Amino acid sequence: MKSAKSLVWVALFFLYSTRLFAWNYTNQELGFSVTLPDRLPDFSMETRVKSLVSRGNLDASKGPVEMIIIQDLGGPIGREDLSKKADKPQNVTLEKTGWKSFQIDLFRVVENIRSVPFVTLNAQVPLKPHAIQLTVSGPVSDEDKLRTELQTVLASVNGRTNWLTDEERRARPTTNWLAVMAGLLILITGRLRISRHYGLAGAGARIAGLFILVLGLALNRALVAAVMFLQSFGVNIPMINTLEGVIILITLDCVLIWGALVLLVKQYGNAYQKEAKETASSVQGAVQPPKLPRLIAQCHMCMAPIPPEQQATARTCPTCGADLSRAR
Repeated sequence: MKSAKSLVWVALFFLYSTRLFAWNYTNQELGFSVTLPDRLPDFSMETRVKSLVSRGNLDASKGPVEMIIIQDLGGPIGREDLSKKADKPQNVTLEKTGWKSFQIDLFRVVENIRSVPFVTLNAQVPLKPHAIQLTVSGPVSDEDKLRTELQTVLASVNGRTNWLTDEERRARPTTNWLAVMAGLLILITGRLRISRHYGLAGAGARIAGLFILVLGLALNRALVAAVMFLQSFGVNIPMINTLEGVIILITLDCVLIWGALVLLVKQYGNAYQKEAKETASSVQGAVQPPKLPRLIAQCHMCMAPIPPEQQATARTCPTCGADLSRAR
């Protein structure tokens, strides 16, 4: 009996000393969910910060004891290194913290509120279509506890991200080696023949080879940069699988290369069409051998011999009058 009571007291003590995270917040519009501590009441009336969620406690003499705020950043965020920016305020320190398999930005801000050192930890989570900022604030003396709470809330954030994992980055093709090799070959030979009578030679072909080479090196990177640029303006671009990506890349390659060839042929001329015309002209201009008349030695009707002087010109048989023109 005593052992059962001891277990009950231990369980109650454990529950009392452990922070409970039982309030689940779900945002259908932005497509994410997060679990927050249920012990913090709504704090939206006490702060002017525009937010999705605002929870906290306020001490009348000391000010805010602890706050947890979630804000919509209005669009996706990229992976640029913000530590290299030189315009950060003196009271702001940039750190990194973990979310899923990513290292995300964590801004530590220290300021005085009613003569009490106050620390704010802002973690920016790269969700799509909009990133969010998770803020945990409180006295500097409670920073260790605040960091633990931030990590607990951060670990519960669930939603789609516009960032690629390391595995996805390695799997994504960055260079079209087929286009690179074709461009190098065209540059070396100076010839690009699309069909029997269509293509480029010389300067036009080498310009086309250089264009194909650069396209093979830069097209995939340019597409990724373009997608990130559009997402920075809030454009929601759906995820595509590997097969769809390959089809899109091949189609775009063909359209760009064919468009460049048409412009280059227009500028430099169709080298192989000229070659075909020159060959045809030389054949037509060659001396044709004379056509010799057919000699008829005898009549096909009466079998009478035709005089030698009439064998090339006679129209009728001198003996029976048969028509000899059909036999020529």
